[in-house]
Amino acid sequence: MFELISYSLDQNKVLNLEVRTKGGGAKCPDCHRISDRIHSHYSRTIQDLPMADLSVILHVCVRRFFCDTPSCYKCTFTERMPGSIESYARRTNRMLNSQREVGFVAGGEGGSKIVHKLALPTSPDTLIRLVRIAPILEKPTPKKLGIDDWAFRRGHSYGTILIDLETHRPVDLLPDRTVDTVKKWLLEHPGVEIVTRDRSPIYIEAINQGAASAIQVADRWHLLHNLVETIERTLNRRYKDLQAAFRKTIGKGTEAEKPAKKDLPVSSEQNISLTGYEKQRQQMREKRQAQFEEIHQLKQRGLSIRAISCSLRIGREKVRKNLANEQPPEYKRRRQKTILTPYWAHLEKPIKSACLLRSRSCYRHFLVHGWSILCRHNPDMNTRLI
Repeated sequence: MFELISYSLDQNKVLNLEVRTKGGGAKCPDCHRISDRIHSHYSRTIQDLPMADLSVILHVCVRRFFCDTPSCYKCTFTERMPGSIESYARRTNRMLNSQREVGFVAGGEGGSKIVHKLALPTSPDTLIRLVRIAPILEKPTPKKLGIDDWAFRRGHSYGTILIDLETHRPVDLLPDRTVDTVKKWLLEHPGVEIVTRDRSPIYIEAINQGAASAIQVADRWHLLHNLVETIERTLNRRYKDLQAAFRKTIGKGTEAEKPAKKDLPVSSEQNISLTGYEKQRQQMREKRQAQFEEIHQLKQRGLSIRAISCSLRIGREKVRKNLANEQPPEYKRRRQKTILTPYWAHLEKPIKSACLLRSRSCYRHFLVHGWSILCRHNPDMNTRLI
């Protein structure tokens, strides 16, 4: 495509190549008719890939042609070099692609340092610009699709990620995890045959509406994760029985050595049915109490901290904390900032009082005190405020 006219090497290790295009004529970009009548010549300076450790600069002699088509509004035009050098470009396509790949991998500042070492010098801003204007390839709709949520900010905002299960690559990211958004994507991309998902009712409804003929498969990871959580909750409820069985197995204790179970006073608040979260916290509290008592019993029998740690299969630091306290440690969940944060000093006392444990009672109490701002969105405020 190019013919070498001359070359020179300067002191800065830059190889200058003077070249010109080969061929008899060129095609007009508007009327697409070939013309061989030359109007003039001019030179373009193009940067190319390096040769060894030398930067390469192409000085291309470009021809301008007359367009002899009467209906074409272009009187003259410049010959094009598609695939090698684009119009108005200052670098070849292969150099641009190389710099763009470095920008994808290393970013702007880091990529600029790399390309200077590779004799492909450019600025960080140019690398970012090349990444942003990179063409997005159209991908066919996957036949086997995986749907799951992902976090913009964990615990606050979530989106939906779509994965091609055959190539194991992401297909698209959706801004939220609502039925309408997922259904719209599925309707715009027909052809999905199998969809794997978790057990969320949102995704089930979206798939039923957007891809009714697709086979829905419960994701193996979510099934195993739910199974593990259920087993953990069951074992936490039976912690004392498990510890007794463990002591019998290793022969380090008998039923006679077990302390007598103390009858704890039952408050009026405990008579009220607990929520699932409260039951879970109560089970964890009983587990910590049983572990605390067992650690102190083993210490009274003369066992060292290391021996207690090995016997109960817990960390030595945890053993030290339990021995240093007269009661098992309480772990409080850190409260996040919400719309209720400025009012917590006024809310905690009435909520924890026995007469206001019911959500409707709380609601009426807030209305009496004029706290309509807290109640206007959700009149059925429940014990999650506790």
